[in-house]
Amino acid sequence: MYVGLGGEQIGRNRNLNTRAKIKRNADSYFLKGCYLYNNKLYSCAIIHFSQSLFYYTKSGEIEREGNCYFNMAKVYYKMEYYDLAISYFNLAGVTENIDREEISHYKALSFYKLKQYRLAKSNIDNINIIKKLTKDEKKTM
Repeated sequence: MYVGLGGEQIGRNRNLNTRAKIKRNADSYFLKGCYLYNNKLYSCAIIHFSQSLFYYTKSGEIEREGNCYFNMAKVYYKMEYYDLAISYFNLAGVTENIDREEISHYKALSFYKLKQYRLAKSNIDNINIIKKLTKDEKKTM
């Protein structure tokens, strides 16, 4: 660690600047992914969400990782890669701040498109169970 002219710790400041840059990169890629998704440029959106996932993982922002997985799942759903969509919805479901009802909804649609009707119904049943839970019960899920 080095001390600068003003007595500040340069090594520590450099670490903070690096973390801020990593977060900024992650946010930039995420926002660009959302823009590309909204403009139906799905292959490009996947690349940007993957990059943001890399940077969020590097910075340890687990909640934001879940948002990346969720958005990647929606992109794969739109591209009609339903198997991949289900896998990414499962990854998103492991994180905290993702709406489980919305995940179950998309998974039900994906299973339906794959003609796996029993699994689709199971996810619809999960939605009904989630709707019946109180707010406190949902937080513990």
